[in-house]
Amino acid sequence: PRELLAAVTYLAVYDSAAEVEALAPDLAAVAALDRDGVIATAPGENGIDYVARYFAPAAGIPEDPATGMSQCALMPYWAARLKRTRRALNAGYAGLNAEKRPPPSAASLTSATKRT
Repeated sequence: PRELLAAVTYLAVYDSAAEVEALAPDLAAVAALDRDGVIATAPGENGIDYVARYFAPAAGIPEDPATGMSQCALMPYWAARLKRTRRALNAGYAGLNAEKRPPPSAASLTSATKRT
């Protein structure tokens, strides 16, 4: 990744959506990390602000299908860099959209369907 940040999870920032989509992480190695998991993200394309995937195998979740928790880290990260955040795409699953909204409803997630 171009950047690696750490909090409850690691946030690995890549240069392209294609890199995030192509990830095939070593889940045993991810499970052994000193954080809850790894969020992989990159700038989006075609009207999508950013893409993301979340891996948390130590919690029994090889890949989170909706990445709802990760949006709490992703939306502020990308909002600061893009000076806006309107739409996000989960690169591992089709059909997930996230929109940042003003408080008290800071984010809204719609359905997620696993890609085949």
